[in-house]
Amino acid sequence: APTTFKAPTRAEVDDPTETGNALKMNLPGQAEAFPVRLVGALGKDAFVISHPVRDDQFVFVKEGDTWEFRSFYGLSVYRFKSQVQKVLLGPHALVVMGWPQHSHLEAKPVRATRRVNCELPSTAHVLDDPSRVYNAVIRNLSTGGAEYEVLAKVDWPVGTQLSVACQVVLAHRKYLLELPAKVVTTQPHEGQHSRFGLAFVALDDRDFVVLHAFVSELLMHRLEPPLYVLR
Repeated sequence: APTTFKAPTRAEVDDPTETGNALKMNLPGQAEAFPVRLVGALGKDAFVISHPVRDDQFVFVKEGDTWEFRSFYGLSVYRFKSQVQKVLLGPHALVVMGWPQHSHLEAKPVRATRRVNCELPSTAHVLDDPSRVYNAVIRNLSTGGAEYEVLAKVDWPVGTQLSVACQVVLAHRKYLLELPAKVVTTQPHEGQHSRFGLAFVALDDRDFVVLHAFVSELLMHRLEPPLYVLR
């Protein structure tokens, strides 16, 4: 029997992850891709995703059309095609897709380190201006870097050197991390918030071990592989 799921928020859809729940979908032959979230499966007949959105408006999805999907799982990237079975606009906007056709592994590995979704409060300052501290949230995390959402509108160009501070809990013990990082990607502003891709620079052994253990613990809760990985 189908399981009842809470519809994902837009922030949840936009969060990159390697647990297989965040996907991008596009029409064959078209470059524009839309982020969606895997909501659940209906046996092995169909799966359910959040409805794709562009500029806060629903993208037109037609029953019977075939879409292409791409997603990370672990250190790999998968592609598959699926046909729209049903479009549901109420009470939540969802799309029912047919079981994946010709799922295949595109590349392995595509990243050197595993990345996990999180909402970890943080602060940061630019090394050239340590007097000003910014509040932020780490949206996803690995031992190599993070997606970083600053709770202010800032313009940090690629290459900006930062000091990132956060607190993690392992085995009921708190660890304060101060991580040297640099900006490697920038994203368009969303309101008064700014998002960046960060790469950590020369972590010491203690910080690396704590970070590795924290990421591994979060991943332990997400071991079930997504439907399109199963053969």
